[in-house]
Amino acid sequence: MRPPDRPAGLEIVLASMRGRLMWAFETSATLVAMLVTILLIVGTWDNFHNAWSKGDSSMDIKLRLWPAKLVVPLMLTVLLARLAPRLWGYLRLVADGVSACVLLLAAAAAAACCCCCCLLLP
Repeated sequence: MRPPDRPAGLEIVLASMRGRLMWAFETSATLVAMLVTILLIVGTWDNFHNAWSKGDSSMDIKLRLWPAKLVVPLMLTVLLARLAPRLWGYLRLVADGVSACVLLLAAAAAAACCCCCCLLLP
């Protein structure tokens, strides 16, 4: 069973890789995700800043729009903060094969098995 956070196609590619090659692939994918997130943060921050500096509001009831436009860059920053330890863990795995920051597939399978067994017990 594949983890729910990855598409099936990526699982097929990753299943054929082992060891450092797989971790290097995961590292590069995380770097790409971080780069896209940084670009989105910059773009949405500019959108928020324009709304805040100009006093952007809705046309009909004059509701301020800048708080809603601030939520997007803040949540993207949270995503970036979650990707940073993941990148650190993947880099450690590439370097020496040991990391406590990244959830390994074997550990995830063991945790899922344990949780399923607990749910089945009366």
